[in-house]
Amino acid sequence: MVRPVIFSILLSLFASLAWAADIVATLDRNPVAVNESFTVMFDATGDVDADPNFSPLETFFDILNQTQSSRVQIINGRMDSTKQWQLILMAREPGTYTLPAIAFGRDQSNPLELEVREAPVTSASPDSTIFLEAELSPQSAYVQAQLVYTVRLLRSVNLRSGSLSEPEISGVDAIVEKLGEDRSFEATRNGAAYAVVERSYAIFPQHSGTLSIEPTIFQGQIVTRSSRFLLDEEMQIKRLISKPFSIEVKPKPATAAMPWLPARALRLQEEWAETPPQFKVGEPVTRTLTLAADGITAAQLPALTDSLPDGLKQYPDQPLLHDDKRSTGVFGMRQEKIAIMPSRPGRYELPAIEVPWWNIETGKQEVARIPARSIEVAAASDAAPAPAPLSSMPVDTTPAEASPSGMAPTTAGFWPWLSGALALGWLLSGLLWWRQRHPTPVLLAPRRPGGDFNAVKKACRQNDAQGCKTALLGWAQHRWPHDPPTSLGAIGARVDAEFASAIATLNRTLYAREDSHWQGEPLWSAARQWLKADKPDTDTRSALAPLRLQ
Repeated sequence: MVRPVIFSILLSLFASLAWAADIVATLDRNPVAVNESFTVMFDATGDVDADPNFSPLETFFDILNQTQSSRVQIINGRMDSTKQWQLILMAREPGTYTLPAIAFGRDQSNPLELEVREAPVTSASPDSTIFLEAELSPQSAYVQAQLVYTVRLLRSVNLRSGSLSEPEISGVDAIVEKLGEDRSFEATRNGAAYAVVERSYAIFPQHSGTLSIEPTIFQGQIVTRSSRFLLDEEMQIKRLISKPFSIEVKPKPATAAMPWLPARALRLQEEWAETPPQFKVGEPVTRTLTLAADGITAAQLPALTDSLPDGLKQYPDQPLLHDDKRSTGVFGMRQEKIAIMPSRPGRYELPAIEVPWWNIETGKQEVARIPARSIEVAAASDAAPAPAPLSSMPVDTTPAEASPSGMAPTTAGFWPWLSGALALGWLLSGLLWWRQRHPTPVLLAPRRPGGDFNAVKKACRQNDAQGCKTALLGWAQHRWPHDPPTSLGAIGARVDAEFASAIATLNRTLYAREDSHWQGEPLWSAARQWLKADKPDTDTRSALAPLRLQ
């Protein structure tokens, strides 16, 4: 009787595990400010054990709204069901919070970390129905370090149409990148509730000096009297101007190492195809190196491949560059995959990899490091035993049997073949030695980065935005063959401010939601000027312009 009972218990346990729901909790944005709403989503795959209990969230947050939706899909005869719960919350106090795991009966979601900041200081009067807020963080910066500029439109009136101007930078050259899509939420200011649209930009100053951000301008139509019929509505055109900003951009410190990498955080790690890696002669082993930084674009990150000791060959793949653009800034990632091929057995040491970087929060130099690693390379598994030396081979001293004619037989066995092979080998070795001592001169045509720019010129003259993008990326493959940029933004980071601005306009046109008519002449004019000043023999590895310290 005992065995059937144990079997039933195990069967029930396996069944409960098999039907357990997978519940994933996510935030729509992080960080948030006090009295600003944010959304927590709980996505459940499979049948949940019970309805969720959200009461633990009420300790620190107000639950403003709660909705639930479900979806059923049938793919190849298999039915998959998913459910989603959306909660709109608002924090009461600033601080760093851990949203606890929410119980769905016996199922649970994952916990979440959330940073709640102080409410932004606003100059809006208590009776304001629509106004702008602008923030710049941090309040001081190093050259080529990231600044985050955020502008918010707050309104308690209906809006029929409106537009926000793009940031205008003066004083120093700077690269500006929009951080994701606009974010919508609710907020409280002076005790009044507002609908908010937030937009953020990353700004990278290219040299030291005074950087100024001109005021952002909003212009739109607000509804002053509503009606069931649109023709009877009364409209008013509203124009708003945010406050300007001006900060000092500090030069690279004299004690900072190169490459110059000003970041909030930087991480360097390695992965192997198997852990621990096993090395054999003639068999490649893949090593993956990943460098990720908070506040630096992927194109700024340096190459990680280093020389290896004799007996190890490496074959690097094309590096993967990726920028994760969040509301808090850019997170750049560079990943390199290297196949390491041993050519002979023995013990080797892979050298340490070090990347110096400047911590902008502490103002100190730091080093991300992968320590040196000792590896043991085994002989090839199918290696044949080495042949015995010729001097140790037995020699047949038996007299040759006489032929019918009284002469020795003419067949000498394999010895003539062996002698011929050895002679041929010596001859080939001599020829190779002579070729190395007397190399044939190779004539290389000078590289002309602008020579294949005709496709860009043609696309600009035809106002063909998509064709211009394709032509620019093709040209960049030849201009920077060792580390070609993979996006228009990466190309813009390697040229001067005027050319970069024209490329940014092209990029915005390609990804704009509304139809826009792009004019290619400004880009072609800026490209022509840059090509005149460009040095063809320089292969720029950094995505940002060279430092100009002042």
